[in-house]
Amino acid sequence: MKVERKGETMTNVVAVVIHTDGFRTDLKEINLPAMQDAVGGYVECIALTNMVNVWGNDVWTGLRSNNGASLIFQRALYGDVVVTGGVDKEGNTLPLNEVFVNRLAKLFAKRKTKKGGK
Repeated sequence: MKVERKGETMTNVVAVVIHTDGFRTDLKEINLPAMQDAVGGYVECIALTNMVNVWGNDVWTGLRSNNGASLIFQRALYGDVVVTGGVDKEGNTLPLNEVFVNRLAKLFAKRKTKKGGK
């Protein structure tokens, strides 16, 4: 999958992290350690539709409000969240479809890597 945003090309993006500061990080793979790292702890799945799921920290207390994600998904979300596709018949998490990745890329600027890789 190839996604473009004003001079930015994203290949093989399967999930998107929406940060509380309004930026995004693109994920090239979906696995539990990557999602836990993205949300800062154990994850909880918030099923939205059969095509899109949002994963957040299972302990919401004390986390900053994620206004950007809350606005898009019409529910109160806290902390950084991971947006993935739905699930298959076996319950495996699927990648986001290209259309949704493009929409998120237009709404949220890509987070610049800071010194130290984070």
